[in-house]
Amino acid sequence: MNRESLNDLSRIAWAALRMFMTKTLNTESMPAAAQVIQTHGNLLSVNPHVHCIAADGLFKTSGTFVKMPKYSEQARRALQAVFEQKVANYCLARGFVRPETIQKRLTWQYSGFSVWLNDRQYASMSLCITIETKIKKN
Repeated sequence: MNRESLNDLSRIAWAALRMFMTKTLNTESMPAAAQVIQTHGNLLSVNPHVHCIAADGLFKTSGTFVKMPKYSEQARRALQAVFEQKVANYCLARGFVRPETIQKRLTWQYSGFSVWLNDRQYASMSLCITIETKIKKN
């Protein structure tokens, strides 16, 4: 595991979330979120991923809150696709993987990427998201 890349993984997750939300609502507003990087899985194996609790919408510069529509499987897949592409571009740019490895991996049913959107909590103001990736250097 490249520990120096963990901060970048968090930034990538933030950028993916922001892109997904601004495109969904068609507005250049700002999400609000808290993220935590975790480096291991259930069995203490290396599994770098990001946990994110995000507001269920975007804040305009005026302070107005714009609520996201109800999440669906299609929305989850869209956010996952944005995250996959951003991580793939990052890994390719740093030489962590070869382009053919990325192309092959993204065609797999279980590519190593996942996004989980939980039901709305606390009066529809937060969203629990887990974004994971298991891309390893070839």
